Amino acid sequence: MIKCVFIILDAKAVTLPIGEGEVMQLNKVIKLEKGIRNNYYTMTIPSSGRLTFHTISDRIQGVEIRDKDNNSIFFDDSNGWYKIDDFTRYLRAGQYSVRVCNYYCNDYAPEFTFYFTPENESFPETETVNNDIPETASIIPSLSGTVYTGMICSGAEKYDWYKFTAPSTCDVKLVLASLTDRVTPNYLIQDGNGNYVADGSGSDEFAHSLNAGTYYLRIGSNYAGIYTFQLKSGLSTDVSTVKLNKIKAKASKKGKVSINWNKIAGRNIAGYEIEISDRKAFYSTIKKCEAKGTANSKKITIPKQYRGKKVFVRIRAYSYPTSNEKKYSE
Repeated sequence: MIKCVFIILDAKAVTLPIGEGEVMQLNKVIKLEKGIRNNYYTMTIPSSGRLTFHTISDRIQGVEIRDKDNNSIFFDDSNGWYKIDDFTRYLRAGQYSVRVCNYYCNDYAPEFTFYFTPENESFPETETVNNDIPETASIIPSLSGTVYTGMICSGAEKYDWYKFTAPSTCDVKLVLASLTDRVTPNYLIQDGNGNYVADGSGSDEFAHSLNAGTYYLRIGSNYAGIYTFQLKSGLSTDVSTVKLNKIKAKASKKGKVSINWNKIAGRNIAGYEIEISDRKAFYSTIKKCEAKGTANSKKITIPKQYRGKKVFVRIRAYSYPTSNEKKYSE
């Protein structure tokens, strides 16, 4: 004689459309009822923030969270083999569907809770209003160094986009920092036409010389989490187009030559290199010296053998776009 045993599983689908489950109470202990294996909830997240699942007993073997577009935010179902450990996900404001599974529902009524902590994004995001693409980029009003807080959410979101304007040719410093363990932020800068300008990664300071115009800043990370950034403008270190006009050289007593040149505005000039030669084509150099970037004059003593003779003077500016590399103007 053969005995057959039929097991009737919960007939509901693994996921539910938004709005069809029991309302999830955040920051409160929830006790599952006996006899129900799959428990379905609709969860409303009020603002961008951190959601942490905490199991109070070891009898919860499956948890699933999906957003309004059915993208998986979290999924772990052990089929009864192990309990679900505590976990954290970063969500923006909106409604989510949740399934909590109790495979031993006939014998146990376990407890759990979802804790929510707002993260106070500078530009709050929802599932429908966000800065996921350049067309909906958040506007940075000025390059004044204001600290902004952003969040890369769990699930479908990969990047945050920001839009800013460089009012003139300048150096723009980006200060990027992670506030979440294991998260390494990265960035990309594009011009107003979508052309590549610069990129980088890590919690660090980055400086780029930008021409006047509109730019887009894209920030992402290897994991979901919280980051901060600042955008600061400063004088440009690009001296390649600097032209020194109104250069005057005048001989004085005791073999000295007084040299004056025009002041340069809008550039971060580290210094000036001055060269004196007895040849107009500067095939040979009589003397070479430097002046500070804030100067616009210099007195130079000429070697005795050249005093009373015609000499030629030329001058160029220099800066340090990188820490050790000196760049000169024409």
